[in-house]
Amino acid sequence: MMTPDTTTPAKSTALTVRELLELIAALDRRVPRVERIGEITIARAASALKLEALKRIEELERNYPTSSSPLEPVSNLGEAPHDQRDGSADHKNNQRK
Repeated sequence: MMTPDTTTPAKSTALTVRELLELIAALDRRVPRVERIGEITIARAASALKLEALKRIEELERNYPTSSSPLEPVSNLGEAPHDQRDGSADHKNNQRK
């Protein structure tokens, strides 16, 4: 596990934002297998976690702006395409029953 560099608030904030973006990317890569028990619950939890991570990034950038941040502003990230990752699989799964 990485140890955050807390020498300056800007470095610590940049590291936290980078790690949150990595988390979001990993969540976006995961494709639920709706045929498995519990996957719909996991997809919903992943979607909620992504929203929380985006909110935290916005909060960090608002409270600790960094002038040399190479990161794209969260407002430009947009939402994931509407597919099985956003819980739309729930509807499809319910139709199969």
